[in-house]
Amino acid sequence: MTTPQGRGVSLRQQCEAIEELKFYVTPSTLGDELTCAHVPTTDCPDPDNLRNFVFDQRRMFCPDRACGGIPLELTREKAEQVLGQGPWLAHMSAQFRTELLRHGHLQKFSPDQIIYRYGDAAGGMYGLVAGSLTINSAPPDAIPRLIHLGMAGAWTGEGPFLTGQPRRVELRALGETWMMHVPLDALEQMAARDPAVWRAVGLNTVLTVDVLVRIIHDLQKRNVECRIASVLQRAGWLGDMAIPLSQSALGVMANASRQQVNSAMKSFARAGWVKYTYRSVTILDTQALRRFSDGDGSE
Repeated sequence: MTTPQGRGVSLRQQCEAIEELKFYVTPSTLGDELTCAHVPTTDCPDPDNLRNFVFDQRRMFCPDRACGGIPLELTREKAEQVLGQGPWLAHMSAQFRTELLRHGHLQKFSPDQIIYRYGDAAGGMYGLVAGSLTINSAPPDAIPRLIHLGMAGAWTGEGPFLTGQPRRVELRALGETWMMHVPLDALEQMAARDPAVWRAVGLNTVLTVDVLVRIIHDLQKRNVECRIASVLQRAGWLGDMAIPLSQSALGVMANASRQQVNSAMKSFARAGWVKYTYRSVTILDTQALRRFSDGDGSE
């Protein structure tokens, strides 16, 4: 969607306003036309009022679900708030949270960008601030496959700190993604000052095992539609947003064919549980998906 042609506003002025919107509003061509990415049509500003729109919106979250809840201006304060409320840090002491985040560096990743691969040298931990990512894994002699989706507030990558060994999984940005990286040497310095850091970081591994137990449990369901519903229910942990996940990828996660996924998605969409395209899915009713997946597939 685009704004009307600029009336009395130069391309330079438009680009200055675009820069203030960072990567959420970008020029669609080298002409005078603007593209308003992730902004509803009714809110896409007229060029004459673009600068006012920037300042009115810059501290609000993107209203389009497709942006994954990434703020128009991601501040350090907001990033720390998201991570502090996540499943791991919410259980940690305020002192530990403050010390960990003090060492963190915000990093932006493009869609499909590799954050780290299986076998990469030892590195630090990553906390997901905004966007979405895939966790891919397999035995050493096999190709990594998609097993789970990361959710905002969650952390991963502590393996090298705990074991001193290389990476065991692959982490890939599914869409535009912001993460907080705490380097390995910072974690080691924290542990040298306070041995309790080892147990604190170990808790994150335990939380990861809890998720893996759920994934294994879901994959053991004989009914293929129940397995697909389980994957969608877990994807719902990401919130009410369009997840850039293809039906082929859903099939990998649910051990189902693309035809089986397509049939199930049509059924779930008719029930009002999901909304989908070939390349994305939005979860509308996680509770219904959970009831269906935990039953015999007859809901």
